[in-house]
Amino acid sequence: MGETSTETTQQQVPNPAYQDLEELRGRIVQAAPALRTALDRPAQDLGGGKVWTGTVADGFAQEVIGRKQRLGALVEGLLSAVDAKLAATPRECTQQEAANYRRYRRLDRY
Repeated sequence: MGETSTETTQQQVPNPAYQDLEELRGRIVQAAPALRTALDRPAQDLGGGKVWTGTVADGFAQEVIGRKQRLGALVEGLLSAVDAKLAATPRECTQQEAANYRRYRRLDRY
């Protein structure tokens, strides 16, 4: 016997939303080291008094150091958010759900 349209739409397939989230997580993990260290050199140079000295320079150096720390925390927060979404997203879905997701993604680009 052949499959009915109901059986076909109920068949489980890899969830494209889950796959997109996995891809996003991989890109974040790949970029994370560069993001975490992006302000290392400016923070070190300003904090060490190599490029600028004085009261204003000290305040600016502290701001750069604070932004460096915040950038690292934001990267971790982003990874945590994607991990939470991955945990809440099923690895598989019906063919119809997958088709609807792909259709929505195409429309979302415009």
